Amino acid sequence: VVRYVMMPDMPSDFIQAEVQLLEGTPESELLRAQAQVRAGLEQWEAETSDQLIKHYASWGYELTTSFMVELTKNENRSIDSFEISRRWRENVGDIPGAKVFSITSAEDMGGAALELRLSGPNFDKISEAAAELEEYLSGFDGLFDIRNTAEASRDEILIDLKPAAHLLGLSLADVGSQVRQ
Repeated sequence: VVRYVMMPDMPSDFIQAEVQLLEGTPESELLRAQAQVRAGLEQWEAETSDQLIKHYASWGYELTTSFMVELTKNENRSIDSFEISRRWRENVGDIPGAKVFSITSAEDMGGAALELRLSGPNFDKISEAAAELEEYLSGFDGLFDIRNTAEASRDEILIDLKPAAHLLGLSLADVGSQVRQ
């Protein structure tokens, strides 16, 4: 048997981290999560004798905080970006209220190594099954960045205006903004 990988993981000079918090989480928790991820990176950098990080930037919006880290060139480092990501993830630990916490090589364009999609007519049962699967998979050593996007799904509402609404000065954008509020 010959193993074939369509898009192998390649060490990179960039690492990206992202934290997405659950709906309804206050902004103070986003700032706390951002500080926790930054502290994990700074703790790891302090533990190494080499200069491995050139620059990093972080930003947050709504329920998401992101980091982009530029490393020194791969040829000048004693460890690769995969090991740096692993150590950073260990230092950060669990983030309370996080729906997603991932640290990946910025050149990892192949997507997730494993992706499962559940579908069916009953959204409640699909959500329940997704939560059970997520819990089951989190019990395996070496599996990380497990994402469950089931709670992100929402019912869709289609809105259309009658011709008389335009005569009254209403637009679809006006109605849409009122519905979102």
